[in-house]
Amino acid sequence: MKKRLIGALAVLLCAALALRVRAVNADVREPEIVNYEMGQEAALGENIFLDSYEDMNGYFVTVESAHILTYDEFMEKHKESIEASLEEGDSLPDKNSEVFPEMVYEVNIFVRNGGTEEKEDCGLAFMNYNLTATDFMLQISDSLYWLVNPGEPSMFMDFRLRPQTSMEFCLPFFFAPSSDASGPGLGLTEDEVRGAEMYLPVSLYPQQIQIRVEAEE
Repeated sequence: MKKRLIGALAVLLCAALALRVRAVNADVREPEIVNYEMGQEAALGENIFLDSYEDMNGYFVTVESAHILTYDEFMEKHKESIEASLEEGDSLPDKNSEVFPEMVYEVNIFVRNGGTEEKEDCGLAFMNYNLTATDFMLQISDSLYWLVNPGEPSMFMDFRLRPQTSMEFCLPFFFAPSSDASGPGLGLTEDEVRGAEMYLPVSLYPQQIQIRVEAEE
């Protein structure tokens, strides 16, 4: 009798869970895709990446330029900034690491806070930024990011701007053609990356705002 009761309760519980999942999924809407081109200013509005507490309202993002560089070319291009960062105690990427950034897809962006109110928790976190193609994506090399951008290092690569101010950032997305490891950007060749149509999503929901990125030759 007890086993039958437990079995019946289990069936009812499963049914209740199935109904709850169906109800939750019914409320989920596919994000509206909003595309921008390089040079166009994308207003983030009340859109978010993952969590409802995110607040990027008032911020605007413009992709100004993009280049595909070898690690050495990138280091030479940003030599002065990197030397200053190393003097402050930052370190270079480990060349023996399987995720060493052999190639850098450098995306230079302009961020503006067009708001008028000082808000403590309003800002951007570049941890959420990925450069995406149809069947792969590239992540930011955090070690390179902190070598060429100002600010205190954090795992979120987050910041906020005072109202009516702006700043330029260099986002060093990376890939490693010779890596045998699995992961974003690992094992991809330059031809594969250069030949793909690339987008930089700057929000995911309810609008997926994304900027088409094309590297200069």
